[in-house]
Amino acid sequence: MSPFDIDTIIAIVRSQVDETQDQLWLLQTEPTTFLEQALLLKKIWLYNLPGVDGWSNSRKYQEIARILIYQQYANAREWEWVLGECENVKYEYGKSWDPVRVGKPLFWKYEKALGSLDLLLLHRLKSGLPFRPRTVSRFGTVFQGLLGGY
Repeated sequence: MSPFDIDTIIAIVRSQVDETQDQLWLLQTEPTTFLEQALLLKKIWLYNLPGVDGWSNSRKYQEIARILIYQQYANAREWEWVLGECENVKYEYGKSWDPVRVGKPLFWKYEKALGSLDLLLLHRLKSGLPFRPRTVSRFGTVFQGLLGGY
């Protein structure tokens, strides 16, 4: 068995997508969950931000709520992008009738799909911040476009 088992990777990423969407849903529907997360963010964020001293309590809590929801939404979207790229890798591999062999070049669309996934993960690791890719064009995935066309 190959250490690169795309079905296992897709299952793991899909569970992360489900988990982040559930967390977002809980923030929007369960006041106690929202309050717990807001208090944690308040401890971390509110006292370390310059210029907050002049804000009213209402503005502070509005900003905490906005940041909390946005961070969770961005996290859910990022996992969806990773899932999309993983599924594209599986799709392109399935279209190839040539098996992957050591020392042989990969089927070019499969190589682009792997490169797209690699670029997404690399950028996510390097930035450490929510990543917003450009608008998706008509063909291929966003990151395939960044790799030089479709």
